[in-house]
Amino acid sequence: MTAAHRPDRALKASRAVNPQGLFKVQYGRHLLDVSRAFLERRRTDEAEEAAARALDLSAEWFRHQAVAETLVHDLVERKTRLNARLRILLQGVEHN
Repeated sequence: MTAAHRPDRALKASRAVNPQGLFKVQYGRHLLDVSRAFLERRRTDEAEEAAARALDLSAEWFRHQAVAETLVHDLVERKTRLNARLRILLQGVEHN
């Protein structure tokens, strides 16, 4: 539903996901989708939170996700000031 730009349906469906039934990277990708859906609904703080949870699962995995990079840059564009969490997310997608 996220790819179809149906954020309300994506967020509703996300409530049925059992994190224990997923591998860590699957859950991370799910969190990125949730974050995108929140961002599309203009719920920026919740989008940041979901993205931060994905980063916390595996910073190495997060760094290599094009979806995460795009998402973080879109989050940064929505904010007039970078808070600590957004700075951490931005560092998480930077390629050294």
